[in-house]
Amino acid sequence: YLKVKDNMNTNFHNCTSQRMVYYIEPEEFLRKNRSLIDHARLKLLYNELSSIYELVIFRDTTCEVSFLHEIIRSFKPDATSILDVGCGVGRHAKLLSEKYGYSVTGIDISEKMVELANSQCPECKFMKMDMREIKMNNVFDVVICMWSTFNYLSTSEDVKKFFLTVHGCLKRSGMLIIDAKNHKNKGERFRIREARNEFYKVKVFEYKRIIGNLCEGIYYYVIRNLKSGEYTIALDQELHRVYALDEITKMATPLFTIAKVFGDY
Repeated sequence: YLKVKDNMNTNFHNCTSQRMVYYIEPEEFLRKNRSLIDHARLKLLYNELSSIYELVIFRDTTCEVSFLHEIIRSFKPDATSILDVGCGVGRHAKLLSEKYGYSVTGIDISEKMVELANSQCPECKFMKMDMREIKMNNVFDVVICMWSTFNYLSTSEDVKKFFLTVHGCLKRSGMLIIDAKNHKNKGERFRIREARNEFYKVKVFEYKRIIGNLCEGIYYYVIRNLKSGEYTIALDQELHRVYALDEITKMATPLFTIAKVFGDY
């Protein structure tokens, strides 16, 4: 059990509340077949903790974007425009634009993420929008849906709407790149990681487990403000739908044809 002090103060930029605990019983979503997008939109990391988002995700953006560029050049060498679905703070969009010259538009369901993306990547365009209801018609060569975004589509209606709306905003013979988490054969996992920048030092205790067709991640953050010396403790949760490759392939057709499947980049 993790006990979190309710009276801990926060000193994050752009924070609008003092919410430091977010947890919902996974069975609530399993039992009622609720969309995990409803859960994701309220995650602390996408809201109150948005200022430390890039610090604690522990991802190699340069590697990921290089991989994306290689795929695009292989299948659509004349592509110039990209829609980044679930863009977050724009970490992929920024590098795709600055390094490779693509015209990138990003959408995300989190207003806080969109605000940060627009401030950090003025060369791209970012909008708050639901990935199941994209309102842009036949304007993009490529759509990317990276990291955990696809796995938030937890109901059959979610997935159907996603593929339909993405198909509608692609040019003829456009390409969709999906990065789906592969949870196969993974049981309970626990790890501790640390990161720091000029503003914060963060220790992250991460616990993951599979429950039915869901993957639950619990994140316990111990955050030190390096300017004031104050500590903040937060408990956050992430829920993903577990998909096998054949499920994704079946759901994508008849609107899409699978061009190629890659392993871990």
